Amino acid sequence: MKLITQLALWFYTAVILFLVCFSIGLAFQLISVQDVSLLAQVIYNDRQLRVILGLTAVLVFLMNILFNRAISGKEFRETNIAFDNPAGRVTVSLSAMEDLIRKVIGRMSEIKDVRAARIRVGKRGLEVSLNLALHSDVSIPETTAQLQEAVKKKILDTIGLEETVTVHVDVTKISGEDNKHRTKDKHAKSLSGSLESTVPFQGYRA
Repeated sequence: MKLITQLALWFYTAVILFLVCFSIGLAFQLISVQDVSLLAQVIYNDRQLRVILGLTAVLVFLMNILFNRAISGKEFRETNIAFDNPAGRVTVSLSAMEDLIRKVIGRMSEIKDVRAARIRVGKRGLEVSLNLALHSDVSIPETTAQLQEAVKKKILDTIGLEETVTVHVDVTKISGEDNKHRTKDKHAKSLSGSLESTVPFQGYRA
């Protein structure tokens, strides 16, 4: 696939370079109209040259279709996960998987914020890159290991395929907020909510 991409790059570069040089030649009168007309007349009157020009045009057209399909197919594979079911082919957008990963991470109280969650199809399978901010009272090795396992398991359970999933974690910030305080605050809020729900006529005022 890299070879086709390189060939497409060289092909379009050569075509654009030719058009640019031809346009500059006409604009600065480096190429005369008579020269262009004479060349066209020579090709028009020579059957062999016409055949060569026609075959070249057809070849350029076919190469353009080939490179366009190859590049568009590569872009599609880089943004989707595809697998075959008995009833037909299924594609899953990587952006949908990224949203799913964010929801999994959001359930972990040890993580303060998800700066970025990216997933791509690599040579060795699916590669997940996470950019996180953690709370200061957590164990980074233990938390990241649990996170990697949870993300990997969720992806495999969702797509139902035996894929190699690699999860890269980049901790860019450690917050000073205490996890114990956060747990107490959550418990107090939930307790307050439950008490309010049990008090009858709480909206009544005398």
